[in-house]
Amino acid sequence: MRTRIREIRRLRNLTLQQLADMVGTTAQTIQRLETDNMTVSLDWLEKIAAALDLGIAALLPGPHQTMATEHLGVLGENGAVVQSAADEPVGALALSVPGYATVSVKLTAPLGPYEGGTTLIARKIDSTDFSDADGLDCLVKTRDNTFVVRKIAVVDKKARASMPFERSGQSSVDIDADWVAPLVYAVRPV
Repeated sequence: MRTRIREIRRLRNLTLQQLADMVGTTAQTIQRLETDNMTVSLDWLEKIAAALDLGIAALLPGPHQTMATEHLGVLGENGAVVQSAADEPVGALALSVPGYATVSVKLTAPLGPYEGGTTLIARKIDSTDFSDADGLDCLVKTRDNTFVVRKIAVVDKKARASMPFERSGQSSVDIDADWVAPLVYAVRPV
């Protein structure tokens, strides 16, 4: 049976070995499961789905799950999100995603490597262990309900510091993150 294991593994930027370590098997076994060279049993699907924090159905062929992406507002020059006014229609983006929550912001001006007008889409990490986001550009919601886009540093599984894109003399800022969402897509207007 064909599965979406390889597709989802690649979307999450995992190597065969990384996924194998998460599942408790070998990279060769994962490769055989991905390429139909080994029968994919329900047991294997359950192990892989659990490792990827997905439902088994997400690994099976068929229509992709479409989830609405929560649009948080626009991002100003300083990297802080300005939430849209209550009467301003924002709408939502529809994406084909492998079973995880996404959020987006639109840049009003250039920010670091991102051009003005770009919509940044990020994958929310649904735990308090932010290790997977260490050193990555992330959309961060702080405990005081502000949103910023920064490269973050993780210490003891917590987002401890963020590095602004602009060179303002300040190399890092302490943060108290409520949640962290590494950027996964940058959609630029043509």
